[in-house]
Amino acid sequence: MTPDSIIQATQSTPGEEPSDPATLLTRNVSSPSLPLSLKAFGGMAFTFKATASSNSEPRSPSGATEHSAPTPVSICSAALSNEDILALIFQEVDGSFCVEDLKKRNQSLLRAAQTSKAFFRPAVSALWRRIHSLVPLLTILPQFKASTESVHKLNVAVQTLVGQISDKDWARFEMYARSVRVLDLALPSETVGGDVYIQLARLHPDPLLPGLQRMNIPTIADGSTDTLAPLFHCISSTLLSVNIGSMDGPKAELLTTSFLSALSRDAVGLRYLSIDARISPEAIDILSKSPSVNNLQLSIYSAIPKSKFATLLGLPAVSSVTINFFGTGSLAGNLSGKAISQFQLKAMRISGNGDQIKQVFDTLLLIPCGLEDVDLFFQNASFTGILYAWQCAPRTLRRLKLETPHSTPLPELRLRDFSTYPSNIVALELKGFRLQATDDDILKICKTGHWRNLEKLYLPCFGIESPDSLSSPSINILGEISASCPKLCSLYICVDLRLHDHDKLRKALLANIGSRTPSHKLKGLEISSVRSPKKAAFHQGLVLAQYIDSVFPHLSSLAAYGNNDGEYWDEIWRTETLVTTEAISLQK
Repeated sequence: MTPDSIIQATQSTPGEEPSDPATLLTRNVSSPSLPLSLKAFGGMAFTFKATASSNSEPRSPSGATEHSAPTPVSICSAALSNEDILALIFQEVDGSFCVEDLKKRNQSLLRAAQTSKAFFRPAVSALWRRIHSLVPLLTILPQFKASTESVHKLNVAVQTLVGQISDKDWARFEMYARSVRVLDLALPSETVGGDVYIQLARLHPDPLLPGLQRMNIPTIADGSTDTLAPLFHCISSTLLSVNIGSMDGPKAELLTTSFLSALSRDAVGLRYLSIDARISPEAIDILSKSPSVNNLQLSIYSAIPKSKFATLLGLPAVSSVTINFFGTGSLAGNLSGKAISQFQLKAMRISGNGDQIKQVFDTLLLIPCGLEDVDLFFQNASFTGILYAWQCAPRTLRRLKLETPHSTPLPELRLRDFSTYPSNIVALELKGFRLQATDDDILKICKTGHWRNLEKLYLPCFGIESPDSLSSPSINILGEISASCPKLCSLYICVDLRLHDHDKLRKALLANIGSRTPSHKLKGLEISSVRSPKKAAFHQGLVLAQYIDSVFPHLSSLAAYGNNDGEYWDEIWRTETLVTTEAISLQK
């Protein structure tokens, strides 16, 4: 069922002339009973039943004659007659649905709109909350006509506007347009003539969607940017989020610049802006006039002056910035112009090669900011790029993530090169690359106290059975991490199970069992093992699991990766859990 189904359903009923939606919903329901199951509405299984008779008027529970819509019968009908509460219930209907579930959901909403006057507006608001094209909305206007034209030897439905629009027609159009909150544009098969929107703008100068909050513009690869022209008529002061996909074609850059200009002028409350399209230096100047944006995502395809880039970072409300470099995208020149005294920037995510990320950090070194969250994705891993990013990371950091797309060996990089951690860091993730590490490297960092506030620690795959022969720590290091990271909640680590000393492990196990107070609160542990213990005796694997349990007694999940030994570790962990549970029951 499409969004305009409610229009067709409320315009007429069998054997009757079309009427206004509100009029339809205030008269008696033609069927003797109309059940509506709201099972999908936020998990609430309300069932409403409206009764009516052609020979008598509906009566209220007290027996008084009512001249309005039938009263829904339910356990809490008094509360549900309140339109505000109904609106809250219907809001729970929004979400992700498969095609069949979405059809059922829309049918339920349509029945709700036809059941009573109180249900009409909340149900219509839910039906029209998200639209994928302006065409269903325009069909509300009787003057909106369809014709067929041949375009590139294909028959295409072309929509035009014929005649004057009456006040009554405008009122019906606006009633539905006010319900739209999300315009998730999918390029329609229908082609609306450009003169339609020009005429609409002349007759209706206000935004077509006065309550719009989110706008998603798709990626356009065929250069047909003319289809985006109507979006200029949808920008309103209520708009909070805009996502612009990448665009190709001769008019793409001009259209993007013009659209950003309209956003800067009319979307005074804009908070989130994501631009994947190519933008010119002029567009950046326009962006600098958007003082309300606090979350900015930008794709850089060409050279952008560092001074303009710094201006974007220094927008009064910007607290989070995502930068995606493509191809020859870069930051050029030197910082110039009036310095920005105070930056609100707290979080930054950068995707690019080592040189591109270095350019961003060179800029950050020259501006005053208190970054707390940095996420770097290296499109090609390099020793110098990763190490430089780490050395230049602000000391104000609380969360740091360094990631590469593949398991890239960096034999010249050692974990001890990352020993100078700020003590206030709470999350450290090193993903996608392999480097040298030993028990001594981790022990050295632990002794500095830099990890004492860590809540999340993700250490890379140090070494695997491959020609690079990178060294890895042993499982014994878990005890040192437990003692040095008392706040740790989540840990991922790669260990070499060939390195552990069985007797030493048993002694550590007994020592840990004898001194479990205070015990560590770690809940989630993931182990990537260089050498699987499958070939060893089962009791050796059991000792490993018992040792882990003694180090982290509150562990609720153990996931093992590497050499397809997940099933083996699952079996060991189930056995250990069973033994522990049995021991506790015997103590009772």
